[in-house]
Amino acid sequence: DLLQSHSHPPIPTFFPRKNTPMPTTSLFHSFQAIPPTTKLASTITICLFFILALNFIHLKNLNETHQVPENIKGQRVLVTGAAGFIGFHLAKKLHRTGNLVVGLDAFNDYYDQELKRVRANYLTHDLDVEVVEGNVCDKQLLKQLFEKHRFTHVAHLAAQAGVRYSLENPQSYVTNNLMCLTNLFEVVREINPKVVFVYASSSSVYGRNKKVPFSEKDAVDHPSNVYGASKKANEAWALVYHDLFGIKVTGLRFFTVYGPFGRPDMAIYLWANSISKNEPLRLYEKKDSWGRDVELKRDFTYVDDIVDGVIGCLSLGADHEVFNLGNNTPEPITRLIDYLGEGLGRPHPKRTLKPLPSADITMTFADISHAQRRIGFEPKTKLKDGVRKFVSWYRDYYYPSNVIMLFVRDDATFKEWYTTKGNKKLPNTRYYIFHSKKVSQRLVNQYTQMNMRFRSLPQDQVSSVGQLAGQYLEFLENMLLSTPRKDWELKRVAMFLQGENVSFKYDASYAEQSLFSQTDKSLIYMGTTTELQGAEWWAGCSKPDSIKDPVSAEALAGEAHAVVKLLKYTLKEDSVCFPMALNDARQNNREFS
Repeated sequence: DLLQSHSHPPIPTFFPRKNTPMPTTSLFHSFQAIPPTTKLASTITICLFFILALNFIHLKNLNETHQVPENIKGQRVLVTGAAGFIGFHLAKKLHRTGNLVVGLDAFNDYYDQELKRVRANYLTHDLDVEVVEGNVCDKQLLKQLFEKHRFTHVAHLAAQAGVRYSLENPQSYVTNNLMCLTNLFEVVREINPKVVFVYASSSSVYGRNKKVPFSEKDAVDHPSNVYGASKKANEAWALVYHDLFGIKVTGLRFFTVYGPFGRPDMAIYLWANSISKNEPLRLYEKKDSWGRDVELKRDFTYVDDIVDGVIGCLSLGADHEVFNLGNNTPEPITRLIDYLGEGLGRPHPKRTLKPLPSADITMTFADISHAQRRIGFEPKTKLKDGVRKFVSWYRDYYYPSNVIMLFVRDDATFKEWYTTKGNKKLPNTRYYIFHSKKVSQRLVNQYTQMNMRFRSLPQDQVSSVGQLAGQYLEFLENMLLSTPRKDWELKRVAMFLQGENVSFKYDASYAEQSLFSQTDKSLIYMGTTTELQGAEWWAGCSKPDSIKDPVSAEALAGEAHAVVKLLKYTLKEDSVCFPMALNDARQNNREFS
């Protein structure tokens, strides 16, 4: 009405009065007819409305951020893949934060089973976490575990991993990543559909996505390999079981996880091996359409940060979610290699370049804003710090400072030793248990630990002490030839030698005391038990004719040269060669000093 009082054409109204004819003037002309001051006021009003609306949305998101759940405590959690890389670290932290954790793992041979045994036995022996050996595809086993423990949460991390391996054996991904997941969902549906179910997806679902950073809202319709396709199928499976049966499901898209106890098939592990052995690294390169090098980058994420994200999702218990868990910082692969070289004492490792396989992509980059809002996910570990932690573990795992080698004939012999001496852990020390075929695989699986490894002898019997010493020294030389040199040395070696006819009394208390009292020296220490035929024998520093038994003298004469050969690889000028027989240890100690 106010506008009508001016000498301007009438403007149209969307709600005309009754019996008032609709003006024929166009909306554009009507808008042109509005006075400038009125136009300005209207524009300001509309802008203010949109600003208020955006602020409301922003405040809603801020409120969402502050509703981060507290970590679960006192719950019953099934962790599948507990002897795997991420599963091991997750089970460890869940246990330490007050949850009952049960691990399940198939211990398949995709990579070194010994590493899996070390992880599992750490959980079992050090933390008292139950780790069941079995397959997620075994539905009957799953039912037994659910009925026994009444799980409240499931972290399903067991899967067939590896991008390049998926090109060689795609059937394994169908079985392990789809059929086993279906079995687990079916057991949850039948026994307790209220379980909070978190499962491992992968950044590989983004395939050849050119938009960065990768967001959970992006289309994932073009995976670049079988592994990525199987993980995309996992997400579809989870959505179906949520819609049909109300199971709370959360998928986690991991981005290039690394850290201690990592998988040996991963790049950081393979490069560390090559650098340690002073072998050239195999790197991939890609050229753009102009022939220029394309820098390969990965969103490297430290395993502890990943575990924090997984626990956050278990605590949230969302109805249906998918989260990126990454570092939100793509780093050049060459930078990671530089950090590895520095840590392993070879700062400029040799490299060979090959074309990038078609299944690989040039960069991964996680948008983690959604995880930041919902679960408070904030990765804390920088790449340099994470690589330093990995290198520290890697060197301790493969290149211990102190080595004790001994031979056992059977299970009873080993258990006799373990109950008296072997369970007392010495600092920075690795026991290598050489054994005959009489030692059961079950015992090896049960006792393989970070400080204890088993090595099967090629022959079933040890015919002489010299033969056993030869096995020790061959193994030791192979280890020394592949060691990184910086800040590492093999300080002490104890070789306990006994023939097949010796009753295993293992009076090693004085030997170990002598070994670890030499804190300022490196030494090779060779000892024998007392009941050998032909009395005492000597090797290493003494002459072969000092051995009273001529058969042993002949067998061990060559080993003296092997000891000298080993000296040049590791032991320094202040080293001592310390041969002795345990029965006369105290007297000989004085003489050789």
